[in-house]
Order: sequence, then C-alpha cells, then structure tokens
Amino acid sequence: MTRPNAKDIKAVAELAGVPVDEETATRIADNMGPVFEGFGAIAGTLPMDLEPSLYVLAQTMKVAR
Repeated sequence: MTRPNAKDIKAVAELAGVPVDEETATRIADNMGPVFEGFGAIAGTLPMDLEPSLYVLAQTMKVAR
C-alpha cells in the first residue's frame, strides 16, 4: 500500500466516473496520505477499502434527512 499522489487520485476518480480538478486531487491526496501511512502496517488485514475516488462522491452526495 503506497501513499497516493494527486495524479493517482485524479486517475482513479476519473475511472470511477467522478472526475476532479487538480486542486481537489491534491487536497484528497493530502488528506488520504496519513490514512495510508497509518494503516500501512496492517494493510490487507482489514475488511475495508481505502478508495480515494469515493471520497469526492461521498462529499457530493445529498442525504435525505
């Protein structure tokens, strides 16, 4: 598991159908970096996925309240 950079975030987001601009990709990479570093020691042992492209999708979804 390696820390994603803005280029990685942009590519994955586009593949997921949620394209982002360079500034947003950089912000996501800066925010997700510590997650990857913190979980790096136990990568592959947790039942979850650290998928940065879903970060923007979650931020833009409207939830009924």
